[in-house]
Amino acid sequence: MMNDETSSIGHAPAVWTGCLVAVELVNSDHSKELLSFQIVPDHLADFSRGFVAEGSRLAQALMGRFAGERISYPVDDIESVAILGVQLAERTPDEGIARQRQENLARALRQTELANMIAFAASFNSKWGDYDPARLTEEWERGV
Repeated sequence: MMNDETSSIGHAPAVWTGCLVAVELVNSDHSKELLSFQIVPDHLADFSRGFVAEGSRLAQALMGRFAGERISYPVDDIESVAILGVQLAERTPDEGIARQRQENLARALRQTELANMIAFAASFNSKWGDYDPARLTEEWERGV
């Protein structure tokens, strides 16, 4: 009996979540770039550490394909992707990646809220008088 991760020829693994994939990106100027990564669930993705989200365009283009296949992939200056190798990955992404991403998102949201408050204070100041953005920033950081 076969499953989604094996082919009928020699039981070669197909590209799937949890696989380590080696590819060759072929650019429109015919230059080539080698890339190796593991496909992981979206919440564990961290490209800088070699973990690509299963929902990404690249992963979606490769899913279910096998080593030796060349896939048309017209994205930016890339024309195609050749799958050089596929194997089950031995390492797993750090579960803390998702937590770190949430913390970064929360920090960015707070910074955006502060920037909006300062912009509002600046417009308020020009119309009705003395509103100090520096004091507003200090109070915001202290949680007042």
